[in-house]
Amino acid sequence: MLGIARVQLERMLHKYRELARLRAAHAAGSPPPDKAFFVGFAAEFPGALRELDRLPPHALEARLRELEHQLCREPERAVFIDNEPWLVVSLSYHATLAAPGRWPSDYVAVIAPLARSGGGRRRVTAAITAIAAQQRLRPEEVRALLFPW
Repeated sequence: MLGIARVQLERMLHKYRELARLRAAHAAGSPPPDKAFFVGFAAEFPGALRELDRLPPHALEARLRELEHQLCREPERAVFIDNEPWLVVSLSYHATLAAPGRWPSDYVAVIAPLARSGGGRRRVTAAITAIAAQQRLRPEEVRALLFPW
């Protein structure tokens, strides 16, 4: 079981609520937010725009429900995660690749130095490799948890 700061889970819940809102607005024919919104969203949640395009609707709903469940379960500052590897991997991924200062956490101190080298794909590959080592998973398992499409 892993303790995670409540604020981190609240940010993840915000992310998935935003993804659901954006999808609903698109389905209703509403105009998309301006470019600045997407730039800021992607800076805080690297990979989220890909999730917006590709994450299956049932997976999005399941993640929203799980985050809400985890936050309701523990009213204190730390939330203890059990049997949700996608969540731990996602938190690590965002903490590693997000713009500096967006995700202050233990993850940044451990993983970020490994993943900040290079740009684009090299950073993503380095982050996935570092997260795999930290979580005792294979890199392909981390990829499958992050990108289940």
